[in-house]
Amino acid sequence: MPQDYSITIGTTGRGTWNSLDGGESWMLQRKWFFPPESPIVRAFNVHPSEPQTLYAGGDKGVHCSTDNGRNWEMISRPGDLANVWSVAICPDDPSTMFAGVSPTGLHRSRDGGHSWERLSLPPLATECEVGDPRVAQMVINPDDTG
Repeated sequence: MPQDYSITIGTTGRGTWNSLDGGESWMLQRKWFFPPESPIVRAFNVHPSEPQTLYAGGDKGVHCSTDNGRNWEMISRPGDLANVWSVAICPDDPSTMFAGVSPTGLHRSRDGGHSWERLSLPPLATECEVGDPRVAQMVINPDDTG
């Protein structure tokens, strides 16, 4: 029985896989990510008021899909971001986004991911047992945004 929801998964080395029928069938979406021969997608988030709009972070920056993951475009400018490990979107103002990177860093966009500024952080780890330290997860407290 077909399902009425879509699933998008990010991979290391293959880009994204997209299912529009709840996992019954899958389509590989790798040509949209860089480098296209071995794309890395580490982070996902969904626009808070447009559920068909997805954001993905990878080695070269942040990508956006407005059709449930079928098509993607790079929205960050080349060189603004690298090694994105996490993406957070402000629930009250989706044009404000954050990207966690490796080595450990945090960037903010106030224009929906098109341009980014690096934020200062407290002293964090400079080395770790699994390679460069990174900002792997983050959340925005919805009580603090309004």
